[in-house]
Amino acid sequence: MKVHKVYDKDAGIVYPQDVLDTKEEELLAKFMSGVSLLAAASLGLGVPTKASVVHSINNAFKTLLAFGIGTDYKFKRLAPFEEAIANPGAFASAGPAAPAAGGGAAAAKVEEKKEEKKEEEEEAVGAGGLFGGGDDDW
Repeated sequence: MKVHKVYDKDAGIVYPQDVLDTKEEELLAKFMSGVSLLAAASLGLGVPTKASVVHSINNAFKTLLAFGIGTDYKFKRLAPFEEAIANPGAFASAGPAAPAAGGGAAAAKVEEKKEEKKEEEEEAVGAGGLFGGGDDDW
């Protein structure tokens, strides 16, 4: 059997066959979006589900970490986090790369955006005379 048209009886619309051509990636993305919404709803309601169990375990671990850091209670998995707190410089990332000497076009665009943002902020400060200052209309 070959499908030529698809009829939506609720809307009364006839769609071409192309509507049925979906890729596996699209289906998986929609499914994972639904699972994510289910997990969020489960966590918000406090109802454990298979979708939310990973998040519940992670939240419990974070609570244990906070308890261990705030008290004298120690356990094996707490050690790396205590090291990071004791010596944060050892765990710092390199950060964003510095622009090349001479700036270049990318640096010029960044400077231009900074100028535009500064001008927008200056314009927004006036508030259009909303609070009475600066307008000579009175």
